[in-house]
Amino acid sequence: MNFQIHRGTKEIGGSCLEVWTKSTRIVVDFGMPLVNPDKTQFNSREINKFSPSVLIEKGVLPSIQSLYNNATNTSLILSHAHQDHYGLINYLHKDCKIFLGKATQKLIEITNIFTNQDWAISNPQHFESGKTFAVGDIEITPYLMDHSAFDSYAFLIKTNEKSLFYSGDFRIHGRKTKAFDWFSYNVEKNVDYLLLEGTTIGRVDKKFPTENEMYFATEN
Repeated sequence: MNFQIHRGTKEIGGSCLEVWTKSTRIVVDFGMPLVNPDKTQFNSREINKFSPSVLIEKGVLPSIQSLYNNATNTSLILSHAHQDHYGLINYLHKDCKIFLGKATQKLIEITNIFTNQDWAISNPQHFESGKTFAVGDIEITPYLMDHSAFDSYAFLIKTNEKSLFYSGDFRIHGRKTKAFDWFSYNVEKNVDYLLLEGTTIGRVDKKFPTENEMYFATEN
C-alpha cells in the first residue's frame, strides 16, 4: 500500500487522499479548498475558466492525471456531502466511478438546486455502513459517523499487506452518538496508518454543549 495526502494537513477543508497498489488506485474525497494559500477566502467561481492542467499548476487540483484523462483506472470514494470534501468533482473524467452513500448523492443534488451549482455524479456506486466492498485489490469498509452532514462515513482501507483508517469528519456530541459508540467497539484495531481529523486540537480544554443540550435549552 502506498498513500499520499494531497490536501487537508495544516488546513481545514479541501481534503484529498490518494491510495494505490501496483494495480489499483483510489482517491478518498476531492474537496474544494476553503482558503487560498494567503488565507483569503477561496472563490470557486474564479476557477471555472481554467483547465485541469492549469489548476494543477496553481495547486488547486491534485496532480493525479488518471482522474482527468483515464479515469477507468482510478475511483473516487466520498465520505460526505460537504463541499470541502467533494467540491471539485466536476473536474473528474466522466468515466470515473464515484463510491458514496445513497443519501450523500441526494444531498449533493439538493445542494445543486439551492446554490445554483451543477455538481454531476455521472457514475455513482452506492455503499452501506459496515459492508465491505472492493475496488481492484483494495478493500474499503465504510462506517457511519456522527457529523453535521447527514450520511457521513469513515473508511477502513485494506490491501493484502497493510491497513489504513481515514476518519473523515466526525464528532461525538451530536444526535448520532450511538453510531460512534457502535463504531468504537466494532472497528478493527491495530491498523498500520491512522489519518484523523483534528480541527479541535489545541482549543481550550472545556466542555462543549451537546446537540441535545442545545436543542432542549432552545425548547425551554
